[in-house]
Amino acid sequence: MNALIDKLHNICKEYPLKEKILIVDTHSIGQEIKQAYVNEYGHVIQLKTNTVHNLAVDVMNQKSNHVLPLIEQSIGTQFIYHILKDLNENKELSYFLDLEVTPSFSSSIHQSISQLRLAGYTKDTLKKEAFISSEKADDFQRIMNRYEEALRQYQFMDKAHLFREASNLARPQNNAVFIMQSNLTLTQLSHDFLQQFLSKNVFKLPLPAVYGVSIPEHEEKDLRSIEWSAPTAFSYLYHVEELPKKPNITLFTAKTEEVEIKQVLQQIKQSEAALDDTVIFYPKAEPYITTIYQLSEKYQIPVTFEDGLSILYSQPGRLVAGLIKWLKEDYNVRTFIEMMNEGLIELPEEAPSKSKISKYLRDAKVGWSQSRYSRQLEQLKIQMQQKQIKAENEELQEYYQKQVNDITWLKTWFQRLFRSLPIVGSELNYQDILQGISTMVKKHAKTTSILDELAKAELIEEMEAIFPYANETLRPFEAFQKVRELLFMLRVHKSGPKPGYLHVGSYYNGIYHNRKNVFIVGLDNHAFPGESNEDPLILDKERKQLNGFMPILQENSTNNLFAMLQLLAQTQGNVFFSYCTFSINDNRTVNPAHIFLQGYRMITENPNADFEELAKLESPLTSPATFEAKDYWNQLLEKDANIRLEQELLNSYQNLVFGEEAEEARTEGEFTHFDGKVNIDRDLFDPRQNEKLVLSSGRLERLATCPYSYFLENILKLKPIEETEFDPYSWLDAPTRGSLLHSIFESYYKTLDGEKPTYKKHLETILTIAKKKIDEQKAIQPPPSERVLEREMNDIYQCCRIFLKEEESYSEGYQAKYFEHAFGLNGAEPATITLPAGETIQVRGIVDRVDQSNDGHFHIIDYKTGSTYNYHDKNQFRGGRQLQHFIYALAIEEHLKLEAGTVKESSYYFPSVKGLGERYVRNQDNVLRTNGLDILEKLIDVIKHGHFSMTDNADDCTFCDFKAVCRRELYPQETLKQKQMDSLAEGVQKFKGVRAYE
Repeated sequence: MNALIDKLHNICKEYPLKEKILIVDTHSIGQEIKQAYVNEYGHVIQLKTNTVHNLAVDVMNQKSNHVLPLIEQSIGTQFIYHILKDLNENKELSYFLDLEVTPSFSSSIHQSISQLRLAGYTKDTLKKEAFISSEKADDFQRIMNRYEEALRQYQFMDKAHLFREASNLARPQNNAVFIMQSNLTLTQLSHDFLQQFLSKNVFKLPLPAVYGVSIPEHEEKDLRSIEWSAPTAFSYLYHVEELPKKPNITLFTAKTEEVEIKQVLQQIKQSEAALDDTVIFYPKAEPYITTIYQLSEKYQIPVTFEDGLSILYSQPGRLVAGLIKWLKEDYNVRTFIEMMNEGLIELPEEAPSKSKISKYLRDAKVGWSQSRYSRQLEQLKIQMQQKQIKAENEELQEYYQKQVNDITWLKTWFQRLFRSLPIVGSELNYQDILQGISTMVKKHAKTTSILDELAKAELIEEMEAIFPYANETLRPFEAFQKVRELLFMLRVHKSGPKPGYLHVGSYYNGIYHNRKNVFIVGLDNHAFPGESNEDPLILDKERKQLNGFMPILQENSTNNLFAMLQLLAQTQGNVFFSYCTFSINDNRTVNPAHIFLQGYRMITENPNADFEELAKLESPLTSPATFEAKDYWNQLLEKDANIRLEQELLNSYQNLVFGEEAEEARTEGEFTHFDGKVNIDRDLFDPRQNEKLVLSSGRLERLATCPYSYFLENILKLKPIEETEFDPYSWLDAPTRGSLLHSIFESYYKTLDGEKPTYKKHLETILTIAKKKIDEQKAIQPPPSERVLEREMNDIYQCCRIFLKEEESYSEGYQAKYFEHAFGLNGAEPATITLPAGETIQVRGIVDRVDQSNDGHFHIIDYKTGSTYNYHDKNQFRGGRQLQHFIYALAIEEHLKLEAGTVKESSYYFPSVKGLGERYVRNQDNVLRTNGLDILEKLIDVIKHGHFSMTDNADDCTFCDFKAVCRRELYPQETLKQKQMDSLAEGVQKFKGVRAYE
């Protein structure tokens, strides 16, 4: 940068008191040049920086009586979106006819129209012969015509209008000296304006000459032309054979971007370089900005970001992302809880705790939909009020009253919240969505940093700018896509280099940097020099014929390489090249960019070095330096060796000791307390000892399926989080659908009044009942769409047909007597079962139906509304997994005061599309009852001994709620077998005895 600063100094010496205007692409470039000058010469007088755009704005403000506001890109894209929709619907397009009008496509068309207009074209002057298709030219002309009409109608001007009007008003500024950067970025109209504006005193700052690559070519009178200065060492990067002096360059690689950046930080630390004398450049922003931002936040490193930070780094930005997801899922409770627990929503001081709010919403089974929040919370409040009335003491009454108050507050809060949020339906108003999100950001976005405050202001400003032009009805996915396109692309906290700060930015904007330590990361062959793809809307062939100022996209990689060489040639200090050798997302090796190889050739002074030599460079998987605890552990893992941890370290990490002990116990064949062998309190957990402990058949079946799962759920009282999920492709979950069908079947039978079921006579009756029940369920739980509702209704109707057809033939020998008969529930006394040893247990349950045969015996019916998988005629108990038929037979006899043996049959009945009316009957004879009682006693003995071993069949784990806790799949199979062969563990032997029954 010496030649540039020297020339600038000579100009300042020649015109010490005259106003000097430095014209640059960005103010950040101007600031860097001025800072470099000050560093070298200590002061600068009468030197101002400005961009061409700002010069045009100044001219308009000074000389025009009526300056229109400059249209924002988001509003321009919205105009184009409406224009394309209208032209498409009216069949006025030809080349773009029937293309789906999406926000992305509208943005691309807006960009093309802007480029054409900045190239000097209007609807009347568009060079139509330049296009390969007359239809394409006509479409662009139509779109441009409507766009210009929209600008006039809404009183906006775009950049093309700005430069055109400024050119008409501009006069040469002969009182000032103009200094221009070389290779200035200009369009046709901005170039025309600048020619009108500049005085005769115009100078150009030089760039170092570079060799071995293509360079931009412009005529000397073109204001974009380049003035060259003497080459520097890096000028020969692609001409290593003529390298006069080797520059100070270092190369390194890493397996991950995080490790790559940690190596950068380590290099800075080791060299004791000042942060504000260091810059990190990248060819591709992500994942480097994210990685650097996260590390800078973690280690409190002051960093400025040239391109700013994604709005999604901020809490308001993440709130918007959460709100869009919440809307998309029709206000799914789980998504709200996620936003709240992340701290994105600012709750009032009087609000219940987050854990209580989560519990109330789950206990209320809100699930989704605005209407369900109010209705379900009201039902939960009534339940709490009823519990309060029944409470036996004042303390318990106060406890329930507090819950009533909390639920009342929560219900009211949601009602206020939903006033500003749209109801999700088949269509949504874009303006309503933006208004709702804006209100949420204003009132409820939590801010804890400057970044959050800037993001909040930016989001509100962007939405309010688009409000007047967003009154349109869209399909939900289209509306949400538009919101994402509008808001997720926002970047905040943009900053040029600052004293005391490490600076991070794109190499493309770093040519005039003023720092001595330059790190260029991410130099892989996909990121640099980048692809040279054509624009499918305006091809490069068309661009060349249109205007010499239209960017030629096939030249992108060439221009990128030139920009990188200029950056390097300007650098006067230490340069570091690095790249990540492996892509975790794509699970593949990544190769270096060619410039990385050139850097290696420069270091080694070997022009013939190839990529095979680069492959020998060390590429660490973990950070060589220890920045945090995980770096230490990662280094140990990478060594892949058995390392004995020092006692001092174990004392600091006590959980490691516990973990090591548990791991050793689990890998040994002995059955231990880490596998479910515990000292049990029989007075509390053995139902023979604790008469208040009433068991259900389901709980006993779970004990028989997997004692360890029973232990986790019923002894340790672990409870999986129950979510009422929103599924756009499904309405009723299995339990709700089963309950609905049970209710339909029961209601149908109650209408018969002793009459036998008849398919032809009663089909309309049962379908009418089904329709009524479905409508009642719809009011409680709205379906996600009419399409899903229709599909599931048809399935329920088909189940009714199967049920009625089967009942017609079955009822010839049976008469239905009892429906939904409860014992131990709903105020009914539990049933008592006497075990072989004479001890008793209490059981509870609800029998779907009890029938009586023509010969007087009873038959228990249990409806199953799924598939017949795991049900067979021969297997009566399935190793204890199917006990309900037996337990219900004993319970009904005891509860209805029937003689032993009156219930002769129990059946699992499948009146469903999957089950096709199949029945699996269990004859309740003496052999079955003797075996069943033996199973029950053995299962209770498992509890008695506290030996809760894991299931012996991995298939039992398929739908288990505790897989993440149990981790049975991590145990070696042989080890599991050894643990379950422990002859001293009586409970395990009892369990094996249960498994013997088929």
